[in-house]
Amino acid sequence: MQYFKYIKNILMIYFISSAVLGFAVFSLITLHQYSNHLVDTLHVIKNISNNKDKVRTQIDEMESVIKYLKYDLKLSAVDIYSEISFFQRLDDIKTNMKDASIAITRFEDAEGEKTLPVQIAVPVKNYKMLVDYAGYIESFSIPPAFRIKDFSISRDPKGDFVFNIRGALRAPVINR
Repeated sequence: MQYFKYIKNILMIYFISSAVLGFAVFSLITLHQYSNHLVDTLHVIKNISNNKDKVRTQIDEMESVIKYLKYDLKLSAVDIYSEISFFQRLDDIKTNMKDASIAITRFEDAEGEKTLPVQIAVPVKNYKMLVDYAGYIESFSIPPAFRIKDFSISRDPKGDFVFNIRGALRAPVINR
């Protein structure tokens, strides 16, 4: 009978110790998961902080473009995409494409767009200049944008290569 008392006491101790051990393992697993979630949350907060700086940079760029439109180009919502902005774009092209000759025709209004047909002839010395000029013309993101209809390479009477671009400056018509 003494064995029965001994086993009864030992069995109780085993049950209590196994319950404490089970609770300790459960607590450790829960704390480990909590720690992992906390680290993930900190990474998300860092990413939000980094993205905040990127968004601030983009907002600053947009504000600078708006200031450029308002103060440098003197555009308002009333006269947006007026003939002045087309001529300023042509002036930019003439300034950046040295020795270019630019021919224009009349403004056209069709399909909700104001269009100014343009022909540009610019001397080129190598392939890099040709690609740079084509990329420059295609890079206009603020209307009036330039759409190339066709282009060709020819030789002038002196034997130099000439890059001929035919296209149009286009901007949407704003209904008032």
